[in-house]
Amino acid sequence: MLGGSTTPLMYAHVVRLLPLFGILALAACTPNITFEEPASQPPLKKISVTKWNGRVVEIFATLQDGVRLTNVVDISFFDGLDHRMSLDAAKERLGKPQSQRTEPDMRLPVYLYPVYKGEIGFMAVPSSGGTQQQVWAFPTNQSPATVILDVSLREQLLSRLSGQTVRVHVLRDVGFGGVTLSMTSNRVDYLILGPRDGE
Repeated sequence: MLGGSTTPLMYAHVVRLLPLFGILALAACTPNITFEEPASQPPLKKISVTKWNGRVVEIFATLQDGVRLTNVVDISFFDGLDHRMSLDAAKERLGKPQSQRTEPDMRLPVYLYPVYKGEIGFMAVPSSGGTQQQVWAFPTNQSPATVILDVSLREQLLSRLSGQTVRVHVLRDVGFGGVTLSMTSNRVDYLILGPRDGE
């Protein structure tokens, strides 16, 4: 039948196709997560890249045996601090925090102390295993060149970054402790301390 009217037979075909349209729409919205291990150069043993719909969202950069974390990333913000130090322990050692704010990524309070190159902060993060204490650093100079000391490591990371923020984990090979950086191709927003050399 012409003129835009719908016959019962046409209506039945449309109804049968609706679930298919729903599946196609859902498939279009489902995120495509991929994992890559491109070739790496010293000081890295390997690099693993996680992508979400083609965009890099997380990088795991594992250092070669014998490479010291302090030689590749500036973690002097954390000098003398344990990566599991609680706010109460920080208060005993450093006094009352100078300020407090809500950290946007975690949406949790972070208690801050000024240091020579920026601020250090203490955060209690709820987890399935109980509350986890974290020590953060917020550099004043956010240039990747001032935070990532090793040129080769810096180039390998920056070549995979854009203007979007990515979590980069620089890991020691033994025990996989290290430091996490939240960064783009032109700035480092913060660092989270993990186990260091000798810990």
